[in-house]
Amino acid sequence: MIRTRRPGALRLALLIGLIASVPARAQTPTAPNQPDTAAIGSSLSPALLRDLPASSNLFQLLETTEGEVTSDRFYGGGLNTGRPARDGAFLSSWAQTQYFVGDVNITMPNGGTPFLFPTVSFWDRVDVATGLLPAGVNASGFAISLEPARPAAKWTSIIDASGAGTSFVARPSSTAAQPIETLRQWSHGGLLVSGPVSPRVGLVADVEWAGASQVNRTGVTEADGQAASVFAHLVYTPDPLNQLHAVGWVQRTQAPFAGASAFRSPSAADQTTFTHVQSSWERRAAAMTWRFFGAYSQAVASRADAASATPVVERLLDGPVPLLIDSGDRTDRQWSIGARAATTRRAHAFLAGVDAGRSSARIGPGFVGAVAEQIDGRRARMWQYANNGTDSHRHATSVAAFVADHMTFGPGRTFEAAISYDGVQGEADRATTGISWNNVLPRVSLRWKRSESSFVTYVAGYRRSVDRLTFDTLAVGDPSAPTANVSRWTALGIGPLVQRVGPGTGGDPTFSAIDPSLSRPTTDEVIAGIDVQLTPAIRGRITGVAKHVRHLFNLVDTGAPASSYTVFNVIDGRPQADGGDVPLPVYNRLPSTFGADRYLLTNNAAEDDAWFQGLVLNAEASLNRLTLMANATASQTDGPATNRGFHAEENDLGGPGELFTDPNATPSARGRLFFDRAFTLKLSGVFRFPHDVTLGAIARYQDGQPFSRVTVVPGSTDPRDPNQGTQFVRAYPAGDARFMYTGTLDVRLQKRVNFGTTAFDVYVDGYNLINMGNEVEERVVTGPGFRNITAIQPPLAVHVGLRLRF
Repeated sequence: MIRTRRPGALRLALLIGLIASVPARAQTPTAPNQPDTAAIGSSLSPALLRDLPASSNLFQLLETTEGEVTSDRFYGGGLNTGRPARDGAFLSSWAQTQYFVGDVNITMPNGGTPFLFPTVSFWDRVDVATGLLPAGVNASGFAISLEPARPAAKWTSIIDASGAGTSFVARPSSTAAQPIETLRQWSHGGLLVSGPVSPRVGLVADVEWAGASQVNRTGVTEADGQAASVFAHLVYTPDPLNQLHAVGWVQRTQAPFAGASAFRSPSAADQTTFTHVQSSWERRAAAMTWRFFGAYSQAVASRADAASATPVVERLLDGPVPLLIDSGDRTDRQWSIGARAATTRRAHAFLAGVDAGRSSARIGPGFVGAVAEQIDGRRARMWQYANNGTDSHRHATSVAAFVADHMTFGPGRTFEAAISYDGVQGEADRATTGISWNNVLPRVSLRWKRSESSFVTYVAGYRRSVDRLTFDTLAVGDPSAPTANVSRWTALGIGPLVQRVGPGTGGDPTFSAIDPSLSRPTTDEVIAGIDVQLTPAIRGRITGVAKHVRHLFNLVDTGAPASSYTVFNVIDGRPQADGGDVPLPVYNRLPSTFGADRYLLTNNAAEDDAWFQGLVLNAEASLNRLTLMANATASQTDGPATNRGFHAEENDLGGPGELFTDPNATPSARGRLFFDRAFTLKLSGVFRFPHDVTLGAIARYQDGQPFSRVTVVPGSTDPRDPNQGTQFVRAYPAGDARFMYTGTLDVRLQKRVNFGTTAFDVYVDGYNLINMGNEVEERVVTGPGFRNITAIQPPLAVHVGLRLRF
């Protein structure tokens, strides 16, 4: 039973009814004799990127326009400027989301975020792919492809500036709780120039700056968010057959430190400098098209003002302690080279490609000292981190290759078969074991029309993908990774030692290690759908998708097996209609086993696989005055959560966690995960009125975030105290309840005024225009305050801007 504030049947009926009223469309169809595009996904066109309200932030558009995509934060109005989103889709973890510029993968080695904070104006098109991704793109989650703007035929300049202050932000419409974040100030300025440098050379250059100030739910002002960027795209065309592209950027960002409240340092900020260069050479001949490319990316990060004698972590709000103790000092580097070739022979279009690359990270020593952990305000444990005094160095080398044959059997009838190889080898310096994975990945797809004149195409396909190796995995067994002694936190201070934790070895290679036979997480995906072309400008698709993830892995505490615990029960009192009183097991560690911990990163049992089923509706219309895109989903996940809690780093598949290291985290760990929103409906469009007036709007309905009620032990109704200190356990399966749905309406109204060859665009943006104040978090602890609202949506924020074109 899903415990939610809205009846699911009503939501589904509303969603289907709204979709039925929208002109249908799907992604741009595959061109004849060309390899397949993704079966599920959509494109943000130049018109949508230019005229939709985006606060100069691509994460804002992904969050609000893409039905399959869920973000861990709000970005409307400029919130969280400079802070990368944790975006996921369907069953995938945010750590497996991948970003591309052309053929180049620009995803950070730690996974899930790109080597930039993506602004909007530099990109000509943004493609989002979430199902049956094309051959050569091994992403088990979803992929975002950024296409840089191309040089204009004649010199064009665009100056854009916008801003907002406290008086442009409304009071919350709900008084139940404070907004999770509230904008205080926003400013943005940019200059883009585009044109021919010579008859054979063109240039696009973009300089931007964005800054925002915000307060958190407690009213404390956080560190300012900032993003200062310089982008460039140079195109050299020596002759009609050859073209050379060079793309690069330098960007400096600042964002509030996620653990600022725990470290009692509200001004603490993460600062990162990104550098990226890439180049490609493409030759288009009659017989064959080929291209070579190469790239280098770097991110240098540090943290300011995060000092605290003894941070105090509230586990239910701040998350697990190990996720907060990195110093923020790290340097990530990545280079890659590759080639693509395509040729056509009668009814066959062949495509082949190869990529090779290397990633590395230097990670400074983490926090040194004591971290106090409390659970629902009760003292629990004291984590004492030692100084290992050395930087951690992790690196990985990858090689991938694929071949695909796209066969045409008649008008609208195609079949594609592809096979890929994906190999990676990674390790940490001085670690006794690393990871080596080699996988062969098949892909097949079919598109079938009954006749040339039919406007219905049937689509089906199968794909296997594998997870990307992320560097948090390589922390296990790393001699330079953090280690800590965990003791009880009592009224008298630090109590007895109860546990030793990694992921580092602390000088003992047997303390923390990677299983030499560790298998790679593998996703099998099947899709089937109907693609409908109503008119040349109106198209729609309904697609069903199912995924099965095998070979998930996590840490196991081999030094403290089940025999190291006794079990007692606490009672979760429920109404008779919901099962009545339910006993919940609490695992009480035997003092004789304290400190005997040993950790192995190994694969989960087969019964801990993950599953996904969903239905996706994509629609788009491009009419005379209207550009419209609709995305809707109905879906369900079933998988093991790596940590207790409801945040993106807890109720998720990705990354080593406490699932098998603390038996109190194991019961009821299966269920609906963070990125499972059950039902979503997102409509976005631009309407061009007479007299150069344009209205862009994004309407979002998204079911609430899944969570589990938890019982804290000892509690008011059961005073028994586990030997290892205060604990909490799930009262029912992961994600079996939901917070209230999220609803927003963002608009941009703009008017153009022309003076000869110069044009002024005056615009006003409204984010959460109707000032909806639904809750986004609630109290999750069993007791009288259960489901009391603790945070609501950010309130209405208004921007005023001016754009000059000449």
